[in-house]
Amino acid sequence: MLVVETIAKIRRAYFNQKKPIKEICRDLHVSRQVVRKVIRSDATEFHYERASQPLPKIGDEIDHDGRAYVVTPFIFRPYYLKTG
Repeated sequence: MLVVETIAKIRRAYFNQKKPIKEICRDLHVSRQVVRKVIRSDATEFHYERASQPLPKIGDEIDHDGRAYVVTPFIFRPYYLKTG
């Protein structure tokens, strides 16, 4: 998300100080795509809103072999179920 101050710095550097896009990217630590987007538009703030949050897939999943897979954000480890 870009804030108004960053957008103002980009525009000031490009239009007033006549800096090239690459130099603005290096100074402000933003991508060239962002700098070009700011220069071309008249918007004062850019933000992204996701339409819906996808549900996380956390829990036990059983394979056709009888093995269960533990799915957590950091661990994916197969183990065998004890049946009977």
